Amino acid sequence: MAPIRGLIKTLLLLGPIFANATPVIVPRQANPAAPAPQTVTVLPIGATPAAAAPQAAQPEAAPPQGSSPQGTSPQGTSPQGSSPQGSSPQAQGTAPPATAPQGTSPQGTSPQGVSPQSVSPQGTNPQGTAPQGTAPQGQEPQGQAPQGQAPQGQAPQGQAPQGQAPQGQAPSNNGLTDIDILNFALTAEHLESAFYAQGFAKFPAAQFKAAGLTDGDVQALQSIGNSESTHVSALLSAIASQGAEPVQPCTYQFNFTDPKAMIATARTLEAVGLSAYLGAAPLIQSRDVLNAATTIATIEARHQTLVRVASGAVPVPASFDTPLGPRAVFTLASSFIQSCPQGSNLNIAPFPPIQFTTPAPGAGTQQGNFVKAGDTLSLAAGMPNGGQFCAFSSSGGNQFSTLANGNCQVPQNLVGEVFVLVTNQQSVTDGAVIAGPSVLQAS
Repeated sequence: MAPIRGLIKTLLLLGPIFANATPVIVPRQANPAAPAPQTVTVLPIGATPAAAAPQAAQPEAAPPQGSSPQGTSPQGTSPQGSSPQGSSPQAQGTAPPATAPQGTSPQGTSPQGVSPQSVSPQGTNPQGTAPQGTAPQGQEPQGQAPQGQAPQGQAPQGQAPQGQAPQGQAPSNNGLTDIDILNFALTAEHLESAFYAQGFAKFPAAQFKAAGLTDGDVQALQSIGNSESTHVSALLSAIASQGAEPVQPCTYQFNFTDPKAMIATARTLEAVGLSAYLGAAPLIQSRDVLNAATTIATIEARHQTLVRVASGAVPVPASFDTPLGPRAVFTLASSFIQSCPQGSNLNIAPFPPIQFTTPAPGAGTQQGNFVKAGDTLSLAAGMPNGGQFCAFSSSGGNQFSTLANGNCQVPQNLVGEVFVLVTNQQSVTDGAVIAGPSVLQAS
């Protein structure tokens, strides 16, 4: 009876402790391979366990392979709210950080269901990711362009947006804006349109036929005049759409006396017109303006072919056409212009004209103004000083002949319409030109 009374006495003494204790409940394990001895520690509410050395701590239970008990992390990961291996906890050995509201995660931790392995301590980046605001290696941040390129809709540094000149630079190599070039083209088209209108008003179709042209030749020449008028309308619209003022037609003097002289002048005008578009194209900055100019340039080439056929020449004398700069073109055009309305003068200064004593007359507008290799060209007295070379532009290239005592020799291999300039060096840039050009026929 004494042992029983002692047991009862012990239970009576431990009763209050059991009544206020919080048990630690270990989940039921499924078929543990080698369960460790279970240790249950019962503490009164509010009591703090004494610090125990890690060596004395025993696992509550070994989990089945591939699973983790509640409140623990899989092998190689960190418990929720702690840092991965190799990173620094927020305060080692201190109380855990404040708990975040439901649905959010404490700073530096991952939401429930996300592996802490992919989360880095604040201020660091997981392996293979880039800091905020930067892009992974080999990629560009969103909204930024690759190095050396401009963001979409912006021009690269040092370049201007399409159709504009770079700040502090001239609009083009010749100081001309796209509107200047459009008005330059309109000036040439005004001239050509007036030329055909005046020619067919002066000479009836019967006179062209009497000069050896066929009905087809006459119709082709008339269609050229119609397309030149269409070009005028198109350029007027293009300039007005940019809010600029188009130049007006001038008063012209063509000096043709018969249908043959008219055709000879047309041959020169169409060659100059084509060369004008070729020379202006590299100066155009707007893609839209360039497209408009090239669609006209190809038609000018067809005009030149038709006129060469009507004049009895080889339709296509060379494999390449010859570009002329705006000043050279305007020099040739100004020889036909008597006057222009106020405000319709171009922002282009012509060069002094060239006058030859041989071959005569030297303006490239009459029959018989043909040259061949070895001929001597003699400049008229009173030409500007400083000329050292005669430049012959033909078939897309330039040849130079020394100018001595006002004379220079025609070189070999010239074909078609030849543009002759007097220069102070072996160059046809505006800075080298002393006078010209004049137009001669080589074939």
